Amino acid sequence: MFNRLKTTTNIWRLDADGSRTKQLTDGKDDEWPVCSMDRNSFYYWTEAGIMKMPIEGGSAEVIKANVVPDAKVSADAGHSNLNLSSDGRWLTEIETTTDAATRKVAHKIAFIDVVAKSGTPTKYIDPRADIGDFIAITPDGRAVVYNIRESGVDNIWMQPLDGSPGRRLTNFTSDRSSGFSFSPDGKSLAVIRSREGGDVFLLRDTRATSQ
Repeated sequence: MFNRLKTTTNIWRLDADGSRTKQLTDGKDDEWPVCSMDRNSFYYWTEAGIMKMPIEGGSAEVIKANVVPDAKVSADAGHSNLNLSSDGRWLTEIETTTDAATRKVAHKIAFIDVVAKSGTPTKYIDPRADIGDFIAITPDGRAVVYNIRESGVDNIWMQPLDGSPGRRLTNFTSDRSSGFSFSPDGKSLAVIRSREGGDVFLLRDTRATSQ
């Protein structure tokens, strides 16, 4: 879980019944925790890179796989969520770079090797240009899914890793997507939908005016 206090964002843990709350990180901006497959540790994003820490807290270690220099991750929120492959080896995230000369924005899906003990080039694939903030690896490891936004509506897109054509997994006609997750057996996909709304009020001064 996140805990935002003033201008800092830290990661806390608690038991399923809500007890034993404990602060795990104390950085300025620690986000998007994801548990390792053995549940003994977790990965998270910081401005310094991807870190790994024991689930009970302790010293964090930097994941040494290379990432895009000076990259800012994810177009809208500054960085995307992290997602771990079912074999526990690859973390995915959306990386966004801006060309200093042309100011052109480019998106990449990064596969970060969390097992390698030395600097290992991160793998990249090109997503759709309208990729959003959330990404996941399918349970079978053959594709990535992410949200796309067309005409203000979010849907989930699946992109195979073998280069074959992608396809929609959802066909919503309204609202936004603020997260999704596969069931453990990979047969179902839960999607969090959100709607932005508001009311407009017209206020008039009805007091009589005198000349």
